[in-house]
Amino acid sequence: MGFLSRFDEFHDIAAKASGLSDFGSDDYHDPMRLLLSDYDRHMDFNDFGVQMISGEIIGRLVGRLMTEQGLKSNPASINAPITPPLVVIGMARTGTKALQRLLSKDPAMQSLPLWLGCTPMPRPPRDTWAGNPCFQQVAQGLDQMYAQSPAIRSYHPMSADEPDECRFALNHSFWAPDCSTTAIVPAYADWVLNGDARYAYRYYRRALNVIGTGDDRRWLLKDVCHLFNLDAFLDEFPDACVVFTHRDPIISLTSVTSLVYLLRQLREKTVDPVAHGRLSLDTWARAMDRAETVRRKCDPARFVDVHNDEFHADPIGTIERIYQHFGLPVSDAARAAWKARVSADPTSGHGKHEYKPEDFGLGRQTVDEAVGEYQARYQGVVQSMNARRA
Repeated sequence: MGFLSRFDEFHDIAAKASGLSDFGSDDYHDPMRLLLSDYDRHMDFNDFGVQMISGEIIGRLVGRLMTEQGLKSNPASINAPITPPLVVIGMARTGTKALQRLLSKDPAMQSLPLWLGCTPMPRPPRDTWAGNPCFQQVAQGLDQMYAQSPAIRSYHPMSADEPDECRFALNHSFWAPDCSTTAIVPAYADWVLNGDARYAYRYYRRALNVIGTGDDRRWLLKDVCHLFNLDAFLDEFPDACVVFTHRDPIISLTSVTSLVYLLRQLREKTVDPVAHGRLSLDTWARAMDRAETVRRKCDPARFVDVHNDEFHADPIGTIERIYQHFGLPVSDAARAAWKARVSADPTSGHGKHEYKPEDFGLGRQTVDEAVGEYQARYQGVVQSMNARRA
């Protein structure tokens, strides 16, 4: 049975699993159908892949149900103002996760832990999370994936209770850029890059309002997916403070290509590495080009650039530079928490990740030409970093 033919079934399973029935606006129906249709047209999934993707679809629908329930239970949260968020963006594998996890130790920040991104609800007390069935389900899903591919845990460590990417809540709207490279979905991928994601960001803001009910601290957000429709993100959060991370494009692109290749191998019967490399290059090049186009139209003061090498050489100094740029106060408690984190976990749990561009048909000239105008931006970031070091 194909995925599209299970459209109603997926909704029924989600409703039964959650005991809820209100999915909110139907603006996600067409994107969901487009994704399911592409899965059917290009399906080469193994049994685990079918199980994994089905679970993801049902999980996104459960997330919608929980968001709507949260808004009904806390109606004042619907239009609650959000303090200008600090958001970390950048091409995948440029150090966004390590930076986010360190920033999150500031007591003045609230962040989006993985489990609440998947199952939005007013944030429960931290000491109750382990006993929450939603937390347990998300943690078990991670364990299942890592059991199938331990290398993914090393290369991209995730934990249900750690701050993670906005996409886990955004995906409930079925605007999901991560799907563009984790399967062959050409029609859906074109729509993600060229369509209007404002409906998805409106939903996402509502999810944040549910999770942050009663908490007026500044949000710390993070996701590489914001590059795919940065204009939609900035429309919904017009006063956001944007931290843009950078790394040599051939390194970051090969790293994410290698990581997603492992995921695709888990789910598909066969995956050609060179064809996968072309898909990854095309997708990320288009995303970077779109983000660069949007950024050129914005006030430069809204952005601060951070090179991955600079952050790893001086993580706390880099954070202080970010705070200074946006006029954010640095408390003694924040500085102490950052120092403790750096001392205890300097790599944010990342293990050694080995990859070669040529394994995926990638080369320096090909990558530099593909990222186009971003290359000039990157070179400027390198020059600024070197000047600060001098």
